[in-house]
Amino acid sequence: MAKSRKSIKLPQLFLISIALGAVLMLVFQLASTDTTSPNAVPKISDPRFVEAASESSIESLQALLDDGIDVNSAYGDGTRALHWAVHWDDQAMAQLLIGAGADVNARNELGVAPLWLAAENGSASMTQQLLDADANANLSLPSGETILMMASRTGNPAVINLLLQHSASVNATENSQHQTALMWAVVQQHPEAVEALVVKGADINLRTDTWIEVAQPAGARPAIRDAVYEIVQGGYTAFLFAAQQGNVEIASLLLSAGADVNEKAPDGTSALLIAAHSGNSELAQFLLEEGADPNLMEAGYSALHITIPHKDLALVESLLAHGANVNEVVISPTPARRSSRDFAIREQIVGTTPFWIAAQYRQTEILQALVAAGADLSFTTDSQDTSLMLAIDGRTAFFQEETRGITDSGAAERDALKLVEYSLSIGVDVNAANGNGDTGLHKASSRGYNNIVKYLVANGADIHTANKRGMTALDYAMRLRVRGIGRSASSNASTEKLLRDLGATD
Repeated sequence: MAKSRKSIKLPQLFLISIALGAVLMLVFQLASTDTTSPNAVPKISDPRFVEAASESSIESLQALLDDGIDVNSAYGDGTRALHWAVHWDDQAMAQLLIGAGADVNARNELGVAPLWLAAENGSASMTQQLLDADANANLSLPSGETILMMASRTGNPAVINLLLQHSASVNATENSQHQTALMWAVVQQHPEAVEALVVKGADINLRTDTWIEVAQPAGARPAIRDAVYEIVQGGYTAFLFAAQQGNVEIASLLLSAGADVNEKAPDGTSALLIAAHSGNSELAQFLLEEGADPNLMEAGYSALHITIPHKDLALVESLLAHGANVNEVVISPTPARRSSRDFAIREQIVGTTPFWIAAQYRQTEILQALVAAGADLSFTTDSQDTSLMLAIDGRTAFFQEETRGITDSGAAERDALKLVEYSLSIGVDVNAANGNGDTGLHKASSRGYNNIVKYLVANGADIHTANKRGMTALDYAMRLRVRGIGRSASSNASTEKLLRDLGATD
């Protein structure tokens, strides 16, 4: 008869697991024991050592070292005591650890070495201490970011010079966009760091990576919403980053080092255009003084076109003084942004001039400057809208705010009225009709701009004029409209009453 197998009870399983755990711990300790010398004292890896460093306790570290704990003990993520010493910028702790044999080039699971942390802190003294202990100045993260890049981001030129003296690669690029240390210094706006890198041979002509992006025109109407196009993104140099950030001192340094004042990105945007589009008026004016061409149009629009939505009268005047073409026509829009507060060149602006844009954005002072510079007052688009109509039917720079109905309608009407008054003063016909037969009065009534309605009628607007659909200003006031996303439809009751008081009839 066969013998029956004995089952192992739960208490026995518990004891077996404890025994296996003890064996595994012993194996771990033996694996971490320094056996390079037959007389070596065993070194035990213990995370308490790293914890003591994280608490900045030199006394605890010394006690643990005296107990035979390995100076290179690490957490599960590879962080060692020396990482913490450098993080705290504690030179005494670092010296204790280095003297006890700490690996100065040890990296955690993110690839961060102690020298990276010294650069992040901008600590020249700690950087010197680690380099004296043979730290490698060319270590990088798996993604390619170098210690020199981190030093450039922090901006201490002393740290940068120490790294370069120890053969750090000044033109190394990271893996994602091929950015350089110089670009990092420029973006973080550290002029002294930029100068230190340029003096040591940083290549100002290197560009970031480029890629193709499928885009939709900003403000695309439903009829053309499927008309996407390809644009080239990236390809920025340090100088183009300087234009984006607006630091005049850095731009001047790069120009002195040989940067082209008319440098362009692959999408055609010039340094001047980037500065203007970024709202960096001071830098844009500096570039003009340095010889930047205000009429470059490779991007499809000029610096003058994009300055107007920014309401920057001073830059508009500077552009005009430096020869900007006051009648240049927009060729192409900027890409659409999802829910972005962006100064976009919308699809509806394509084919228009600075005068037309200024009218739509209700910029009376800018319009006056353009007229003084010779703007063509007879210019019109297929819509045949006059500057008076554009002012009434205009928009803010931030379309998202307008469509959500959160702009100040009172301020909008005041801006529009100011431009309406100016338009009539330069000879715009108060009863001129656009391609749909609408007059300025139609548009003012539709918007509920009662002050403008009164002003137009007082200045000869025909209250009975009907458009091509047979609608009068009164019909527009009575029509239901949705005024902002999430709002219910309503008519302009006060405008209807005003028009009737002024003589309008059904």
